[in-house]
Amino acid sequence: NQVILVSCFVNVCSMIMFAAYYTYTPEVYKTSVRGRGVGIASGLSRLAGFLAPLVNSGLLAVSDGITLPMMVNFGAMVISTVFMVSLPIQTKGRALD
Repeated sequence: NQVILVSCFVNVCSMIMFAAYYTYTPEVYKTSVRGRGVGIASGLSRLAGFLAPLVNSGLLAVSDGITLPMMVNFGAMVISTVFMVSLPIQTKGRALD
């Protein structure tokens, strides 16, 4: 029961992060390289989506329960959020070139 609740919470948080990435990324790059920048961000996102189940299955194999995979996923989300919040480029009021 708790696993389902935590999984739903993690899924909602990851969807919010993806919405922020896809909104922020196009604003950072100039028009001439915007497509490539968004494509790279999208490609890395898909790569992570492919690798996550493999990593989680490996973590499940070496742990006694689901605590280790959940903590690793939570830690990755926290690190990603910290990096996203600390991005140095402010796009508010900036003209799209």
